[in-house]
Amino acid sequence: MLLLLLACTDKPLNGYIVVVSGRVVDETGAGIGGAIVTLGTDAGDTGSAIVAETQADPDGNWSTPVYGTALDGNVLRAVYSAPGRSQTLARYTLNLRTPTVARLDPGPWQTWESSDRTLPAMELPAEGASGHAGVRVVTLLGAALPGATVTLRRGWGAPAADPVEDIVTTSADGGFGLDELPGWWTATVDPGETWGEARFGIFLDPSTPATVVGVVPTLDANWLTAALTWDAAPADLDLHLINPQKGTNGTADYHVWSGDPRHPETTSAPAEAQLLLADSDGTGPESLIVVAAPDVGETRLDAFDNSDATDVAASQLGLCHAQMQVWLDGQDPTYYTVSPGEIATLWHPVEVDDSVPYEVESYSLGALADDATAF
Repeated sequence: MLLLLLACTDKPLNGYIVVVSGRVVDETGAGIGGAIVTLGTDAGDTGSAIVAETQADPDGNWSTPVYGTALDGNVLRAVYSAPGRSQTLARYTLNLRTPTVARLDPGPWQTWESSDRTLPAMELPAEGASGHAGVRVVTLLGAALPGATVTLRRGWGAPAADPVEDIVTTSADGGFGLDELPGWWTATVDPGETWGEARFGIFLDPSTPATVVGVVPTLDANWLTAALTWDAAPADLDLHLINPQKGTNGTADYHVWSGDPRHPETTSAPAEAQLLLADSDGTGPESLIVVAAPDVGETRLDAFDNSDATDVAASQLGLCHAQMQVWLDGQDPTYYTVSPGEIATLWHPVEVDDSVPYEVESYSLGALADDATAF
């Protein structure tokens, strides 16, 4: 169940409402009008209870309230469908960046808390589309990972409790081929002696490139590790880390990215955060690591389209299937995928506060790569 921080009140709290919104798009990023979105609780083997159903407007946008008392385990299950498109399943953890945005008082002894939650746009493959992808699994330093066991489950964000549809082993170059139904699949790389568990999404559709890159961390108890992968264009996506403590003067933000790859900036002090690998010619990975937990405040992770930084109508970020993976303090790894069709150069998918990841899913234009306040 979602935990909300509530101010003192003389009325009992009866529940809360999460206004969930998103967009349904095709392979070009165009909205699919009339798409049906069915939301339910995720009850594992016992099935899913429907809590809301809505229809997308002509531009593919949709929004619906979900009453928090109906949620189960803080997880929402979504089924997307549209004529001529393959049905797609996704699961979301409804951690909220700002828990309470409004208070509703429908009666003298009823109080509801209201919050908003924006989901990434969901791409639906065309019916009859082929489902093939070539996947290459590499370490955070870019080396191929041969002999790794990869378990495949149907849907976006599929949990470990879901049925296993296929199991493959990576070849000498870290690669494997996947021929399954089109749409989203969740791949889990099983832990080995020299690497930790990793999770990433694979979208099977003729419009996606032949190679999808997954990233696996080496076994380590470090506090936070992140990696960014994307298609060949744009050539240069940058992974950025912002933390509000321990800057150069001891109080300012620190900002780790390819232009400032470690903190502290001096080589004499041990690095609390550093870029492990940068890539400027497409696909990534770019990766970074934080070895000291921040004192207070939110740690932000962003992807910046450095190739199109000055383009006020930049669309490459929303078409490059960028994916960010996060390993946090020994928790199960998570992944985030860029929304198709976004006009943006900066994607902000997640913040971490007190070892809890919050999915933010925001986009903007006009950022400067070296301006920490823009991130």
